[in-house]
Amino acid sequence: MIYSFRKSAFEKEKSYELTQDGIKITDHEGAVSLVKYSDILQVNLSFVSTKHNSFYQCDLKLNAGNNLLFKSQHFAGIANFEDRGTDYANFITGMHKILNAAGLNIKYKKGISSLGYFASMAVFIIAGIIFPIVSIGMLIGGQIIFGIVGIFVSIMLFLRMKKYMKKNKPGAYTPDLLPQTLIPESV
Repeated sequence: MIYSFRKSAFEKEKSYELTQDGIKITDHEGAVSLVKYSDILQVNLSFVSTKHNSFYQCDLKLNAGNNLLFKSQHFAGIANFEDRGTDYANFITGMHKILNAAGLNIKYKKGISSLGYFASMAVFIIAGIIFPIVSIGMLIGGQIIFGIVGIFVSIMLFLRMKKYMKKNKPGAYTPDLLPQTLIPESV
């Protein structure tokens, strides 16, 4: 099973292949390297929501101290991101099946760190209280258009943050039971 994507403008596209021995990485010039499955210490699935798009990611912490990151989006150009959710989901699911069968001592984490989660929750609560109050104040003060836009934005922000918080709640999982909230829905 092969998955390829480009992380950012600063990196070229690479392909990743699940082999018997590990993850074979081939860069744009054809150079090949291998990350052995036994070198993986931790797998962390999470959801990233930015101003322009949202995507899923899988971060592998390796025993050499570095990380290997997979994203469900491909950087196709400036402000141009391609959704590769189906291929990503198949690759991540396949990798988990291999890791589960190998019986390796790997930690499986989901979501963001506890500190990051609670900081996000604090921002969510503060913004969720202040922004609607300001919007209602604008309505009362006669700035009807700004008040209505503010309330609409408050609702959209609330829905987006609710999805983000639900998907990124920190925790652990087992490789045979992937958290479905952290795998693209196209699978």
